[in-house]
Amino acid sequence: MLDDEQRAHILDGIRRDVPRALLVDVQQDFPIGAQQAEASVAVSTETTKGGVMLSRKRQSKAVGLVRHQVLDEIFEKAIVRNGGEFVSRVKVEFGSDQVRELPVYLTTGRFGGTLVGFASHRDADDAPVKNATRLALCSQNKGLDADLFRARESFTDRERFVVIMVQRDPFAIGKLASISVGVADTKVEQFIVLEKVEEFLAGYGASREAPKRGIALRSVTRSFKDTIAGTESDQAEG
Repeated sequence: MLDDEQRAHILDGIRRDVPRALLVDVQQDFPIGAQQAEASVAVSTETTKGGVMLSRKRQSKAVGLVRHQVLDEIFEKAIVRNGGEFVSRVKVEFGSDQVRELPVYLTTGRFGGTLVGFASHRDADDAPVKNATRLALCSQNKGLDADLFRARESFTDRERFVVIMVQRDPFAIGKLASISVGVADTKVEQFIVLEKVEEFLAGYGASREAPKRGIALRSVTRSFKDTIAGTESDQAEG
């Protein structure tokens, strides 16, 4: 378990790297994207001659698939707009003396020493769906996992992966129940820290001062999809 000081240190480290404007964009635009996904499925039935009305279960699944693509587009544009770099590969440690670079197939931005992606979950405390890319990304959080044989590393000692978690509203297909900011453990089983985006944004003015990292950001105009052209994407969850 993290004590209050460790938790605050992690959250402050994220705020120092990740522009507040990025999360404001997500907070404002993701709900609109969810509405767009629901509308696109509904309109497809209404505007197609002889179109079939989907059952609620199938409609929810179809909207989920479209919603992921819409949110992915929104997130990609937000990364570019806020001066981030797209991440196509990350280094992963295998044992004490082996490091390999693995591909990243999910839209991920780098801001200073923090990598940022997004995922969906059914319940507010659920970890993101585990796949090869998420395991590679969450392996960057190794220094924050509980280990009885060593002290926790400082958040600013190495790159870390932050995931923006989106929870759909179980009662309204075109709405989101919550958006949260979290850091998951290396096994992608639970969150080391998790905070609602409203609470996280409110903490920007209260962050403690820390030495500047001296990492320059390089703006990009190329789409994340262009950086991984020719590779197969991990299956997107709804």
